[in-house]
Amino acid sequence: MAFMTKHGFRLYYEDTGGHAAAVLFLHGAGGNHLSWWQQVPVFAEEYRCVTVDQRGFGQSPEAAGGPGPDVVNREVGAFLKGHRPS
Repeated sequence: MAFMTKHGFRLYYEDTGGHAAAVLFLHGAGGNHLSWWQQVPVFAEEYRCVTVDQRGFGQSPEAAGGPGPDVVNREVGAFLKGHRPS
């Protein structure tokens, strides 16, 4: 299990595929990182695939501030800046 913790929030993610350009998969309301189970194997043949449980979904806990467009934009930006491949 992999988590990224930054600025008081913690996001669960899975990183699949090679070292090529990354594709970030974000689920809609009610989903989680598994929403992309059919797409990731296909994209992973050529791309690095990162699936994320957004705040309050799946294995990513809710935090103060609640979900919303501004929060999601900040978190995705922080994830892209702070995440390093293992």
